[in-house]
Amino acid sequence: MEVSRSGYYKWLKNKDTLNNYELNRNEMCELVKEYHKKHPSWGYRHINRQIRVDIGWYVSDSFVHKYCKFLGIKSVVRNYKYRKPGE
Repeated sequence: MEVSRSGYYKWLKNKDTLNNYELNRNEMCELVKEYHKKHPSWGYRHINRQIRVDIGWYVSDSFVHKYCKFLGIKSVVRNYKYRKPGE
């Protein structure tokens, strides 16, 4: 594998610093955890909507869904009791 000397030393200097993607990932993970802790029945679409309203970050639903999968978060399904007419 051929790597230039300057490229190697540039990588060596920057390998311990976080880039913008990693910083955003850490912040998004914290936000998703926080909203899921407050409202466990919310899915990724509802969490994304609240992030847009509260913080103003415009990200796609699939972006939030990816982080929910990464964190192992699933919404708790609400169970409804249906009654038949006449019961």
